[in-house]
Amino acid sequence: MNSGHIQPYLLADWATTETALSLTRCSIAPASPATPAKYDERSLQNLIAAHPEILPIGAIEPALAAATTICTELRTPSGGYIDNLLATGRGDLILVECKLWRSPQARREVVGQIIEYAKDFSRWNYEGLDEAIRRAAPRAGVEKPIPFYDRIIDPEKLDEAAFIDAISRNLRRARVLLLIVGDGIRENVESLADFLQQHAGLHFTLALIELAVYELPEGRGFLVNPSVLARTKMIERGVVSVIDDSIRVQATSAKAAATATLTQQKQIAASITEEIFLERLDENELGLADKLQKALQQFRDVGITTEMLTASMRLHGRSDGEQWPLATIQASDASVWFEKVASTANGIGKRDAAMQYYQRLVALVDDQSMRLRKSMPTTKSGVSSLPLRPLVEKKDQWQTAIEDYLKLIAAAA
Repeated sequence: MNSGHIQPYLLADWATTETALSLTRCSIAPASPATPAKYDERSLQNLIAAHPEILPIGAIEPALAAATTICTELRTPSGGYIDNLLATGRGDLILVECKLWRSPQARREVVGQIIEYAKDFSRWNYEGLDEAIRRAAPRAGVEKPIPFYDRIIDPEKLDEAAFIDAISRNLRRARVLLLIVGDGIRENVESLADFLQQHAGLHFTLALIELAVYELPEGRGFLVNPSVLARTKMIERGVVSVIDDSIRVQATSAKAAATATLTQQKQIAASITEEIFLERLDENELGLADKLQKALQQFRDVGITTEMLTASMRLHGRSDGEQWPLATIQASDASVWFEKVASTANGIGKRDAAMQYYQRLVALVDDQSMRLRKSMPTTKSGVSSLPLRPLVEKKDQWQTAIEDYLKLIAAAA
């Protein structure tokens, strides 16, 4: 995969004819006694520790975007050292490995190394991880004795007991975001597919990030241009067994499905963000996540796609070569919203199509008094939110309403 970075220029003003200044890219290379490097892997490690916001986590796993640097040089049970550990206020874990890849063999080794770190995490409990964090190098301004929970910078973080439970659960499942960050990375995740499939039982997302760093003139600082070169998804299907809240996954095959006894075959979330979203749905209404997954699988068969946002999921349908919003599902209250649908349809003069689609979904709500309220919403858009459960329980009718709506949109477009 080729890098997407193109030479940046610094302009003194938008419209003047003053020459644009070409910025010099910092050369990040391994240091040695013979050829000391101004910037090396340790430089990347320190940069990420001080400024975790430069990592495009939101583009990879939206639910993990607000991550805090916890420590660097974290020693694992197997004796390795994780360059950077980050975490969110909801107990999500991010492991960062800073590497300069120079050969296909080196690339394979670093991917294997960070996956082994993920396996190491599954051997820890919260107390063991907290103890290791206190021994590791803290970020600037943090003392080593400060416990894990107190290092999180997030005003909306879980209370300490819930945070410990969330971390413990993620440790057991090895549910982590793995980031390999470097300069000059050239790799295609597809070439690593077979290698990654060997580790299907771990619930990780792996992403390759290139950080292009440029020096500004006159010592005015640096310009950092991050780029997500590639990312994997968690395996999409498997035979799953849950033992003591630890998830074990076996890749789906006819033989595995036939011989499974105390296991159940089910769809696995394609990303950590989607898995968190489904868990929040079940916290709201037990069993709702499974119903939604079954509906989505049916919808995908007719070309309906999903987009994960920070705490919600958006459905899209294709019509006349364009993607159109169909619904936004909020996990916090298991509701479905249609403002984006209405505003987009209104933009092409098809507000009536959106209203017809919305009203057909209102008719799926079992509660008569709610149907009356939702049929006459007070919002300017003319639509309101609907409960998710009746829509997924009547997924065939929802799908038909979607297909008819997209035909109307196609005619207008």
